[in-house]
Order: sequence, then structure tokens, then C-alpha cells
Amino acid sequence: MIGEAKEFVSTAGSSGIQGVAITGQRLEESRASTADSAGPEAAAPASWTPVEESNFFEDLKTGLVLCKVVERLVPGVDLTTKGIYQKPRTRATCVANIDKALSVAWRTGVNATNMCSAEDIYDCKVTAATRCVSEIFEALQMRVREVRTRSREMLVSMNARLSPIGCALSKATLTGNCEALVDDFADCTKIMALLVSAGKASVEDLLSLAHRDQTGRLHGAELDTVLEENGRILSQVLEANGCPILLAEKEFARPPAPSPDTLLLQLHFIWRVTLGTPPSPSPDLAALAGAFSTQL
Repeated sequence: MIGEAKEFVSTAGSSGIQGVAITGQRLEESRASTADSAGPEAAAPASWTPVEESNFFEDLKTGLVLCKVVERLVPGVDLTTKGIYQKPRTRATCVANIDKALSVAWRTGVNATNMCSAEDIYDCKVTAATRCVSEIFEALQMRVREVRTRSREMLVSMNARLSPIGCALSKATLTGNCEALVDDFADCTKIMALLVSAGKASVEDLLSLAHRDQTGRLHGAELDTVLEENGRILSQVLEANGCPILLAEKEFARPPAPSPDTLLLQLHFIWRVTLGTPPSPSPDLAALAGAFSTQL
């Protein structure tokens, strides 16, 4: 069973969203000892070294390997440099780390039937842990495949909502140009307009973003700061609507590798939030479209 689990996870990791085999790694404890009482974020990140198959489930017990797995699969997630115990010594701190990783995994739409508790992983319940880790990989891999297959359908559907309010997607985006896709969504205004058209955000939310006429005059660090602030505002609205947030605030403008898959995956979750809502702009939004038709 251990060999099968190691083989599965190594294979899945090599073809996952970041293309990195994760479970052939583990944290090597540094010489300087840091007590659990120091809490999350107290210790510097440790280094990684290969593990033996026989140690696979023992290594899962600390939660550190699982956090690294989740980091590689979910864009924008950073658990190993903040928010976890770098040197867990007790059951409580190990379980806390595992819970951190599982909480991120749950946001990706995993099948609850195949998931297990942090205690199951800590107690090395092989069947439950194997099924859970397998589900995390499968959920993300299947999601990426679905996103790629339905990307054109998704973008055409989004454009049907955006066109009537004066912020249609570019023709290049609709014909599969990756650079145009990133550029269309970089300042988050089209995403927010999509949410407004579906009744998931307010006109005030849209007005709070820096629009194209403003960002078009900025460069370098100043532009990055403004785009990141737009990403922060959008993330708050997405969270309020229960939408999984896979991109960091700055990554809406510059999606991490493999791009554009990471952006398409985030857009897919947003699309699901708006599905089933008639694209009927309110009078306020129609007026807004007229005022900002050259800016969105």
C-alpha cells in the first residue's frame, strides 16, 4: 500500500498544476531548535530532502509535506513560510498544520466522500490518508482538464454578460490568445463587472477599482501597487460570495505558472458563481456602462 501511494502521488505530482513531484520530499530539521510554543510564523523555512517510501505516512504526520503539496497545487497559497508550525513536536501542532492544508484543499471543490480528518492523517490511517491525498490531486487535475475543455464556452458566456454593459472581452481573447486573456482581466474590472451583472457585487464595488484610464498611465511598482489593491478588493467580494480564491491579490494581473491555466482555473470558479443568474444589468449598471465604456 505504501509503495502504491508513493507511486500514485509522485505520478500525480509530476503532472499536476505546478508539475512538481511533491511527496518525494520532506522537511529536514535545521540544527537550531524552535519550540512549538513560539507558534506559527516563528521559525524560518526548513530545507527539503528526499524521503524513503517507508517514511511516507510518517512524514505526512507533521502536516509539512501536505502543506507543500497544497502549495504546489493551488496558486497563490503560501503555507510553509507563514501560518504553520515549522517544527511541530506535539500532536496538537501537527494536527494544526494538517488542518491548514486540508482547509485549502476543501476550497478547491474536493469530493467530501474521499476526504479524511487531520487526526486520521496524524494517526497514519493508511487507507484514509491515501484516499484523501489522491482526492486532492485528482480534484485539481480534473478541474484543470475541465477548465481547458470548457474555456471557450466559459469566455463566450462571460462575454455575453459583459458586452451589453460596454466592457466586452477582446476578439483576441475569444480566439484563444493567452496574452490578450491576461490583459483583459489584469485590472479585475471585467471580473467585477461580471459579478455586478449577476447581482453578486454592487456598482460601488466596481467604482472602487482603479479603471483602465487610471492604470494606463502608471508603470512599474506604482502600477503593481494599484493592480494589487484591485485584486484585494475583488478577493473580498469573491470571498463574500463563497467563491474559491486561488490567486493571490497581485496574481490576477500576473498569473503564476503555468499561465494561463492558473487564471483560467480562477475564472472557472467565478463563472460557476454567476451561472444560472440572468444577465440583466440594473439601470444603475447601464448608466455606469455609459460613463465608463472607454475605461472598463
